[in-house]
Amino acid sequence: MTVKVLFFGPAADAAGRSELVLEGAVDTDELRQRLLGLFPKLRQLGFLMAVNKQVVQEKAVLGNQDVVVLLPPYSGG
Repeated sequence: MTVKVLFFGPAADAAGRSELVLEGAVDTDELRQRLLGLFPKLRQLGFLMAVNKQVVQEKAVLGNQDVVVLLPPYSGG
């Protein structure tokens, strides 16, 4: 199973890239742990995940070719 991870804003800075293709992550919890292992600076950032344009708050099962976006903290006015 292959998933594409997209990084935006501070998440892209922390990862040093704007996208990554990973294999083998079966759910968002496993993916989060792998990403934190690959990019330790993400630990300081905190982020939400969106899978196929849907924000997920809890563990979600990933499918082949899913697109996961890391959403860094944001503020606005």
